[in-house]
Amino acid sequence: MNITPPSSDFLFKYWTHLGDGFTVFAVFVILLFTKKRHGYVLGLLGLALAGVSALLKQIVFGKLGLQNTLKEKVGTPKILKKLKT
Repeated sequence: MNITPPSSDFLFKYWTHLGDGFTVFAVFVILLFTKKRHGYVLGLLGLALAGVSALLKQIVFGKLGLQNTLKEKVGTPKILKKLKT
């Protein structure tokens, strides 16, 4: 049983890629050809944010073991249990 319309499945499937590093890289390349200074700034910011994100994922949240704590505290939502059966 699917509770979302197919149009939203299509939209969110591809919309999530906008926050991906590939989009930042594509905008970076375009800016390098149009406005070099903006391209350099975006490239440096992208690298800095990627580094901070990697540190948080690997060191802070990895050592604290926070990946599955919400599921352990709350459990599986009832709607997901219904969908599995």
